Parts: sequence; structure tokens; C-alpha cells
Amino acid sequence: MASIQSWFHQTIKRLKLTETAVSKETIEDLRARSVIRLQEQVLGIYRNQPPGAPIVFTDEALIIQEGASFRCIPYVHIESSAIDSGRPKELMAEILLKCKNGDSVVLKVHGAEGSQGKYPDVFTVVRFLDRVIDYLASGK
Repeated sequence: MASIQSWFHQTIKRLKLTETAVSKETIEDLRARSVIRLQEQVLGIYRNQPPGAPIVFTDEALIIQEGASFRCIPYVHIESSAIDSGRPKELMAEILLKCKNGDSVVLKVHGAEGSQGKYPDVFTVVRFLDRVIDYLASGK
């Protein structure tokens, strides 16, 4: 059966801006700040290009750095993810996350691969999120 870890490795890990060899010090710092729990596994960090902030992917949540603080969004709290399809592909860099409590969060993903940013990373991130949301909604 597929899992969040395997989907991460099939999608996000392949992006050039993703760091999977996260240092023990970084993980301990996140735990000390109560950003991740003791049993939570850090899968990797997407090192966003400016003006985007780093995104930490764990086996349970997305963690977005906001200045000196962090915002944790557990996957189970995300109802849907969408890209603004009204913009030209080269300018798409935001994913709108709708949470089950009614909140909306904008996740900025500014990296791109290929010549002249032909393949924005935002598509890969939303594909990963959609798989996780569907998996968790199915109750498996």
C-alpha cells in the first residue's frame, strides 16, 4: 500500500530544491520549538526560492516558515488544494489550501525546473498534496 513517505519520495524528493538529508540539529531545533512531535518523521525540506519560505514536509504535516516562527498544517486538516489556473503557467507559484475548519492558507512554491522555468514545482507539490488528501479521506 502506498504511503505519505512513498509519495514524498516519488514526487517532492525529486525536485532540485528539496533537501532530504536534514541535519539532526535542524530536527532537534524544530522539536525544541514544538513544531514537530517526537515520533514525527521529517521527510525533507523544500528550499523555496525568494520570496517563498522553506517548507518542511513530515509524515504528518506541512510546516511553513513565517519569519522566525513556523506554521504547522497537519495533512488531516487539509480539505483541498488548488492552483490559480487563471494565471500563465510561468507565474503560477501559489497553492490555496482549504482547511476543514474553514481557514485558507496560501502555500508559495517558487521553484521551477527546465529551461526558463518551464515546469513549475507548484504542480508537483499540489500533486503530492492531492494524493495525501485523497488517501486520508478514504480512511485507509
